Amino acid sequence: MIGEPVEIPFGRTVTHCTEPISVTFLDLISDSRCPIGATCIWAGMVEVRISVNLNGQEEVFNLSSAPNFGNKVPNIQTIEGYSVELVDLKPFPDTSKKVDEKDRQVVLLIKKVGSGLKE
Repeated sequence: MIGEPVEIPFGRTVTHCTEPISVTFLDLISDSRCPIGATCIWAGMVEVRISVNLNGQEEVFNLSSAPNFGNKVPNIQTIEGYSVELVDLKPFPDTSKKVDEKDRQVVLLIKKVGSGLKE
């Protein structure tokens, strides 16, 4: 899980075996990405709510695929020596089929970084 993209199903938690960290995909706040088969004026964005439990301390935050858009939600958050970055949300929207929220998977990249930093 550390240093490689990890897929976390909606409502599920992924725990690292050798590091004191677990990550939960709590909620899909929005998915306005332009669906396959549609014509859109902008690409859209994703915003998700994530919970990170590190050494027994939980921190909940949102991540966005468009950090420079109006809401200024970051696409990466740093917590006590680890960064958590939003890479993708699967599956991609498609006009030909409806995807239930429970079938979503967030793709995150979790890395070790300098300790004690927060963004």
